[in-house]
Amino acid sequence: AAWYNCSRALSLLLQEREESKSASEDELKALEEEKLNALRKALLLKPRHAGCLYRLGMSLRERGDHREATQALEDFLALDAVGSAKRQAGARHWLAVLRGETTATAPAEYVAGLFDGYAERFDKHLVETLEYRTPQLLAEELEQVKAVIAAESSDADQPVLFQRCADLGCGTGLMGPLLKDLGVEHLEGVDLSSKMLQVAREKQRGYDVLLCGDLVEIFDETKSFDLVVAADVFVYLGDLSSVLHASAARLARHGVVAFSTEAPPRSGGANE
Repeated sequence: AAWYNCSRALSLLLQEREESKSASEDELKALEEEKLNALRKALLLKPRHAGCLYRLGMSLRERGDHREATQALEDFLALDAVGSAKRQAGARHWLAVLRGETTATAPAEYVAGLFDGYAERFDKHLVETLEYRTPQLLAEELEQVKAVIAAESSDADQPVLFQRCADLGCGTGLMGPLLKDLGVEHLEGVDLSSKMLQVAREKQRGYDVLLCGDLVEIFDETKSFDLVVAADVFVYLGDLSSVLHASAARLARHGVVAFSTEAPPRSGGANE
């Protein structure tokens, strides 16, 4: 228990140092190595400790040690038959990724649990630490699309664009103010994480409706949208057909679906 608790304390310290940018890259690597060593020592004392196996597997995956991570997560699933649904879903998901298998989507309980635990520090970490700009970049592209559609339409048939918008995987609502600046009058958001949505409500980011559920639940038969956006959402899906079909079915004339994707990481860097 002592080594396991030590690994948890090191995880919290590592998280704090990363977010505050108060440690060098070498110091962060050393903290990560100490955390892994603590987990390995805990498993030497208690080889069937499911929590240690899960944390070790996830930590090794993040570091890129795929072979050892796969073994740890397989051992975890073999032991934890009736444990945390979120952890089991996460382990199954990442095992599929490590094996090169494509799943339709990351498990809902895993995604909801992940972002519920991230909600309070999400904005600060993304915007200040990671210098996250996907919403701004997407909004800039939409400004250009709006101008092109207007230029290609006749004077007698000028469309009123982007009045009703669905923000898929809206999270804490970072897209909201930018969508309002684009002229959106009615804005609806959907996300699996109830705690992320609570932050969006508290920060009053312009949403008329916030729905906790799967992406496609926002598209009921009574609604139509002339803009559907998904910023950093489709990276959690392996099969986009259902959400794109649902978007197209509820899209008004001159409607636009806009989303971001990621390029694979360069050597030593993050995804782009």
